[in-house]
Amino acid sequence: MDDTTAEWRSSIERRIAALETDMAVIRSNYATKEDLGALEMRLVKWFVATAAAMSLISFSAALTVARMLG
Repeated sequence: MDDTTAEWRSSIERRIAALETDMAVIRSNYATKEDLGALEMRLVKWFVATAAAMSLISFSAALTVARMLG
């Protein structure tokens, strides 16, 4: 092998090693189906609890206004 081919091969090997490292980092940060399922359940619970709390606040405000007027 001549020097140009050796340099080219070395360059390719370094770039492939860098890509492998980058892909390992990306894969380690992926969200799995289980992660998304757990997140979905947490969001649904949060939305239901927020809706219930807002309903109670609205009902309490309406009841307070009704008592003040009546």
